[in-house]
Amino acid sequence: MKLLQRRRRPKVTALAAQEDMEGLVSAAGFQDLSRTSNGEILDRGAEIRAQAVLALGELSPEAGNGSLTEALRDPSDDVRSAAVRVLFQRGEVAPLAHALSWLPADSGSSRALALRALLELKKPGTAQLVIRALVWAPGDHPLPDLDVALVHTLVQADTRADVANEAVQELLTAL
Repeated sequence: MKLLQRRRRPKVTALAAQEDMEGLVSAAGFQDLSRTSNGEILDRGAEIRAQAVLALGELSPEAGNGSLTEALRDPSDDVRSAAVRVLFQRGEVAPLAHALSWLPADSGSSRALALRALLELKKPGTAQLVIRALVWAPGDHPLPDLDVALVHTLVQADTRADVANEAVQELLTAL
């Protein structure tokens, strides 16, 4: 996500009330950086970005789709979590499944929310998307038990006849 440095903080509530999609998309990239006394960079724009992502979710079903998928890569877990919530509400499994390959498991709750959303949505074809994201993710560490359980549940929940074969084929291709 390209974060925009701005002088004025966007008023997300006003932009949402006006249904200003362009303004909300811009606010989803707002950044307010400052340096702390010990030299760390503090981003006070994360709250604005999270509010903008949630406001985009309240607009039409297609509003800000690009900004939502970019928000899944935001440095702030609050922004990533907001994007997961909106994509879940919209029933968008593909970006959620794809995000499993980079969402951090050890910090914040965005990855856990994405796992839960995919589990609740259980759309046909989700198992293969999840498998692809997990096996092609960077690193060579074993899959966490939660990821394995998710794949198992999604394969069992999928009503298509060839889902188990597709899952095995995806795993074999990865080997």
